[in-house]
Amino acid sequence: MSQRTNRCLSPALTAVAVLLLGTATALAQQHTTGFNMAKTCPVTAESGASFNCSVTIANRDDQHGVINLALTNQVPLGSGPIVPLDCRQPFDATECGAPGGPTGTIVTSLGLAGQPDAGCGACIAETAPFNCTSSNINFVDEVRASGTDAAPSGSPFFNLPVSSATTNATPVAPHLCNDNNSCTTDACLATDPDGCVFTPVTCNDNDACTADTCDPAAGCVATPIVCNDNDACTNDTCDPAIGCVTTPISCNDNDACTSDTCDPATGCVKTAVNCNDNNLCTTDTCDPASGCGNAAITCNDNSTCTDDTCDPATGCVFTDNGSCGGVGRMTGGGSVFGKGAQRVTHGFELHCDVEDAPNNLEVNWAGNHFHMEELLTAVCTDDPAIAPPPPPAGFDTYTGTGIGRCNGVAGATISWTFTDAGEPGKLDTATFEISGCPDGLGLSVSGPLKKGNHQAHAH
Repeated sequence: MSQRTNRCLSPALTAVAVLLLGTATALAQQHTTGFNMAKTCPVTAESGASFNCSVTIANRDDQHGVINLALTNQVPLGSGPIVPLDCRQPFDATECGAPGGPTGTIVTSLGLAGQPDAGCGACIAETAPFNCTSSNINFVDEVRASGTDAAPSGSPFFNLPVSSATTNATPVAPHLCNDNNSCTTDACLATDPDGCVFTPVTCNDNDACTADTCDPAAGCVATPIVCNDNDACTNDTCDPAIGCVTTPISCNDNDACTSDTCDPATGCVKTAVNCNDNNLCTTDTCDPASGCGNAAITCNDNSTCTDDTCDPATGCVFTDNGSCGGVGRMTGGGSVFGKGAQRVTHGFELHCDVEDAPNNLEVNWAGNHFHMEELLTAVCTDDPAIAPPPPPAGFDTYTGTGIGRCNGVAGATISWTFTDAGEPGKLDTATFEISGCPDGLGLSVSGPLKKGNHQAHAH
């Protein structure tokens, strides 16, 4: 609070003031001037928050009113702008910050002390600075009231200035910058419009084998990457320096009988090598250590009546050398049984001389059928171990070869041996080798007759 003084008199009034000094001094000793001022603010303000204060002033002079009343606020004190305030009558501080604001009438004059119109009040809207320290700081402002004494002309107080001021320090709490996001670094920056700066963290573990992301709740997350090129022919690994590495796998099974390749969809493929040299005079086999082997077959029908050779296209060839003669024929048929009780039936009439006719041979097994179209070789011999009862034919064993149709397809070959061990045929035997049938089908069977008979004839 301040008192009215003559320090602010204009030069023109200085002389009058001196002349009246004695009187004025006497009057001033009985005259109280100035304002009573009271400012109310929050106990503590939040950093960067807007808040409302209120100020009330009252004229202390019970003899003169105040005119030309002006009320200002400077925040912060010494550096902030000076803002005019509206002083209102009546004034209700609870209306500060309320919708519509204070409702009193703005006034620029005050009545005598003690009168209803001797005081007024104003709302002060302030915004706290951002406090980037760890403890409270004081936000200081100053409210100034000024006016003119309404003393009548001729009074030593006529037109004297009246002023008063009050300061207030509002504690401002530290500004907490926490966005509850573990993916940012939170810092307070007083010059920022929001007071806080949230800088994204860098999640990089310098490991090419992880995908680095950030979870707002947990922070940096390093997730192992999946190195899978969907190629079963590679081993997929990861090098922290360069990332995924795909290395071709080795499909070598160290088996010379397989061709080792790799299918990207299924991986290693072991395919058996084909050791077929397309030569019917060799037996084609495979050794895992050395690979294909093509060993020459032995063509020996154990008959002195034939010359035994081999044709790569057809296999063994038994050519009648004429040393055993070609008189006679053999007829008959019946059944022999192979593996798994497979029944093979046959019927024939065959001459010992390929030039004699007819020469017929039919063989049936498991739904398959061979029909001979040409007799190639015929050898009729007498086996000393076989002694059929009379009538004698001069031979008891017929060995031959021929070509024909297997299941209706031409080009099949057959070789056979039939024996006649006498009646009623229970000791007779039949041996067949058929090859060249469709789909690789063939037949190899040998055994005694069942329900059949072979009969050697001299003519």
